[in-house]
Amino acid sequence: MLGIDRRYLCRIFRKHTRNTPQDFIVNYRLEKAALLLSKHGYSVAEAGRSAGYDDIYNFSKMFKKKYGIPPSLYRSNL
Repeated sequence: MLGIDRRYLCRIFRKHTRNTPQDFIVNYRLEKAALLLSKHGYSVAEAGRSAGYDDIYNFSKMFKKKYGIPPSLYRSNL
C-alpha cells in the first residue's frame, strides 16, 4: 500500500522504535485497555472491544502476558 517492501518497513520501524510493528500495536492496544479499565471503569469486555480485540479470551490472555494479572483483577485492584 505504501509502495515499499514490508521487510524494509519493519527494519526501519524497529530501528526507530525498538519494536516490530505488530508488537507496537499490541502494546498500544493493551495500554489503551488498561487505561479504560482503570480510569474510566469499563468492564473487561468493553475495554477489550474498545481496544480492538474481538475475542475477549485472546484479549485476557494478552493482557495477562503483559501485566502479569488478568484484566478483571487489574480492574478490581484499582
